[in-house]
Amino acid sequence: MSKQIQLEVYFNKALNLIPSDFNGKSDPYCKVLLDGKKLGKCKKKKKTLNPVWNERKTFKLKGTFEQLYHKHISINVMDWDLISSDDFIGFWKGIQICELPPNKEVQYIDKLTKVKSGSLNISLKLVTPKEVQKKWEEKKLKKKLEITKEKAKNRKLDKKIH
Repeated sequence: MSKQIQLEVYFNKALNLIPSDFNGKSDPYCKVLLDGKKLGKCKKKKKTLNPVWNERKTFKLKGTFEQLYHKHISINVMDWDLISSDDFIGFWKGIQICELPPNKEVQYIDKLTKVKSGSLNISLKLVTPKEVQKKWEEKKLKKKLEITKEKAKNRKLDKKIH
């Protein structure tokens, strides 16, 4: 089994995208970014403001668990153009990898930002080997313990003040 971490993206659909072409439509596709660098993209859908991609892609992530833990996943929604450069028609602000539970698919339905309208429906799954999943769970548990200790410390301080 591969020890490489992978990101599985299910591009479901988008709604109410802004028109970018002279015909009042767009030819939308999604470009997946990891810390602003392109990982890959889905297929374009022609002449629509409400594309249904129904497409699943898997991207191999370079780096160790520790290197990837705080990296950020985001998506640019683009309008494909034959002659000129592709137009930006929306941005999904995304999440950090550490927010994705390993080996569980999570659906996101969010409004696009940096544009007047549009929403994106996607699912993400961080595919990891068992030892990486164990590290992730340990790191999350450690973080919860730190938060619990901090809350207890704050309660003690509150009691001393009152």
